[in-house]
Amino acid sequence: MKLANFDVSIAELVLGAILHDIGKPIQRADSNPRSKNHSLFGADKFQEIINGTNIDSSSELYTKLQAIKESIKKHHASMIRDAGHFTESNSNYEFSPLFWLVFEADNIAAAHDREELKNLIDEDGFKLMETDEKVKNKFDQYRRLNSPFTYLKRPKINSEESKKIFYDLWYNTNKSKNRFDLSNQLDYPYPEHNPQESFNSNAKSKYEEITSIIEKNVLKTLIDFYQDETVKKNQYSELCKVNYIIKQLEELLSYVPPDTYTGNVNDVSLYDHLKLTAAVASCLYYYLINKEDKNWYLNTNLSKTNYRECSAYRLVKIDLSGIQDFIYSISTKYALKALRAKSLYLELILQIFSEQILENFELSIANLLYLGGGGAILLLPNLE
Repeated sequence: MKLANFDVSIAELVLGAILHDIGKPIQRADSNPRSKNHSLFGADKFQEIINGTNIDSSSELYTKLQAIKESIKKHHASMIRDAGHFTESNSNYEFSPLFWLVFEADNIAAAHDREELKNLIDEDGFKLMETDEKVKNKFDQYRRLNSPFTYLKRPKINSEESKKIFYDLWYNTNKSKNRFDLSNQLDYPYPEHNPQESFNSNAKSKYEEITSIIEKNVLKTLIDFYQDETVKKNQYSELCKVNYIIKQLEELLSYVPPDTYTGNVNDVSLYDHLKLTAAVASCLYYYLINKEDKNWYLNTNLSKTNYRECSAYRLVKIDLSGIQDFIYSISTKYALKALRAKSLYLELILQIFSEQILENFELSIANLLYLGGGGAILLLPNLE
């Protein structure tokens, strides 16, 4: 299925959504992070990698990659406005208006994982970017991810002190060849109660390393996938490659904060924000297809919320009943091993079942919001 009037697949939309904020770690690694906003950092890096290939600018592949780049570049209202895509009557889209769906999904996802930022809104009602002179001193390039327990009141730590509990930037670079050898896993992050300043000394080098891996394992890999003949054969194969990209981002960005605004508590990672954006955008995509609204892109406007309150979503919960009796019916001396094996068995059943549902809906693993404890939660499009 394709969106009316535009030959763009669900895979391209998910990639545009899951990569829309990829410029944030790239910006934080740069020696001059205020030279441009994160949207441009991400779009320019993606274009740089495209230019390093032999892809013909008149080819279908180049058009697909440009549609993804547009989502990276134009997912903020100010960027869409500055590009001239502001009024309902303006349908002058060079590649595709897919960024409208990413823009809308980004707003919904940000409302979920961040506080309302009244101080970052300009006189036209648009969010100010980190490069704007009015607010640029309110952003800290090396701000870290807060602990999810920030809002819990504890007797020995007051509310202000609890906001100083951070995660370090981390990803698993010390992978041991022996998967059961935990000696190289000791740097796994735990929230620490220490000042932000103690982290700043090595933050830039860590962001540089993350950026290097993003360039090699994510952006270049994405282009290689599209040049692979097997991907061109069917949409399911294309979504499998998208799922690989999502897993790469999970490892890289699970401890990276979604923004660096000092007036906000960041306790939801950049990866979780990207994943939720992709899930919401996917639901909107299929909802619009189901409505058969051929002029949907003309009904969008930065000052309206045409699709923000529509019934485009279904939250589906899966639950395995009777798991307690299954797991704890153990009476051998190897009880601990048997317990772990049974827990893994149940998790695999849920994983397979959830992925089968996603495959039937032609959705990526971004729409699997939660899996564990004998249950799973999926965000699916409302196709009634």
